[in-house]
Amino acid sequence: MLMFFKLLNGEEIVADVDEAMDDGWSESVDMEKPMRSVMTNQGPALIPYPCNHISVNTSHILFKGMPNEDVSNAYRQAVSGIVTPSRKIQMPLS
Repeated sequence: MLMFFKLLNGEEIVADVDEAMDDGWSESVDMEKPMRSVMTNQGPALIPYPCNHISVNTSHILFKGMPNEDVSNAYRQAVSGIVTPSRKIQMPLS
């Protein structure tokens, strides 16, 4: 399940998380293919971590949630290279 995390140090992470590990009882959250959210001159961007798996102690997590559709699409494109088409339909002008 794709999740967004805000850490106490200010980092924002988007990563795949096993639902069983995110049960609220574990002392850490295992994240697969984590990406940091950063601000660039062109706007927000996702930067991959140097490793494909990290474990973050839950005491370092300020909050977590489901990312919005734009962030989810950007993450999937960055991880898989697959571009998700927009849902806008353009009608030809007569």
